[in-house]
Amino acid sequence: MKRNLYTSFAIAAMLITLAGCQTKTALLCSPWKVTDVTFNEGTTLNDFQQKKMVYMMKYDYNFAFMPDSNYRVVSMYDTTYGKWWFSKDKKQIVSLINGNESYTDLIKLNKKEFRFKPVEPGNNIKEIKCVPSNP
Repeated sequence: MKRNLYTSFAIAAMLITLAGCQTKTALLCSPWKVTDVTFNEGTTLNDFQQKKMVYMMKYDYNFAFMPDSNYRVVSMYDTTYGKWWFSKDKKQIVSLINGNESYTDLIKLNKKEFRFKPVEPGNNIKEIKCVPSNP
């Protein structure tokens, strides 16, 4: 009886752990739209360039991560497809498009908000804030 109880607890713990691992993926696998972009102090972009980039990201783009590790970015002119996965520690999203890998630091992810920072040399963006979008 004790053995069955321990087995039940072990199975429950394993399921909770697996569900926890799935949670980040489930939260991310949704369509998103940009609501705000902030820039690094000392950015190389002038004020006009920053405003133009924010406008384009807010009004011309949306993106979606799919559970099969595919993602798409839709702009008013084009749709781009790629692959994505979490880093081992689940603190970054790794994406692959046209053979180029890029990394994104996860700042916040829940069902109402997704905040991240692109990590690449010369990056001017401090943070991108997103909310769920209609598909």
